[in-house]
Amino acid sequence: PRAPCVRAAGWQAMQKSAKLNALIVLIDDEKASLFRLETRGIKFVNELYSRASKREPKHYEELQKKLFSEVLSLAREVNPMKIIVAGPGFVKEDFLAYAKEKSEEIAEKIFLEHCSTSERSGVNELIKRGVLQRVIQERKLSQEFDALEKLKKSIAQEEGLAVYGLSEVRKAV
Repeated sequence: PRAPCVRAAGWQAMQKSAKLNALIVLIDDEKASLFRLETRGIKFVNELYSRASKREPKHYEELQKKLFSEVLSLAREVNPMKIIVAGPGFVKEDFLAYAKEKSEEIAEKIFLEHCSTSERSGVNELIKRGVLQRVIQERKLSQEFDALEKLKKSIAQEEGLAVYGLSEVRKAV
């Protein structure tokens, strides 16, 4: 009867310490909407507007880079584990190229997805397509892998902090 309690307590501690933290950036030519995917749900972060117009190519590129810079700045502030960049058209690819140029650390966290809008409804579209569920699953797998590696390392060091096998466990207890 004691073992399930220990497992439950361990699971609760792991849930508290292992917080999900991903940034969702819905972006198009005119704006970027940012949301934070957390353990408790999705929270609105900010909406940034670009006054860029493709009819004025000189100003378009400059204003687009300004928008990208602001998004990168917020991404650094939030410091997410993953960044999902989604939207219609090719702006998301342009943003990724900009991020690679300005911050390789941030660029490595970016995953591109397609959605039809940069409005708040775009988050619902990503949920329906299972994109956010994949991010959560990848996070869980990563945590489990890290825990397993930590266990293997502890067993290899033979300090008695971790053991396996029936006789070894009996000795340790």
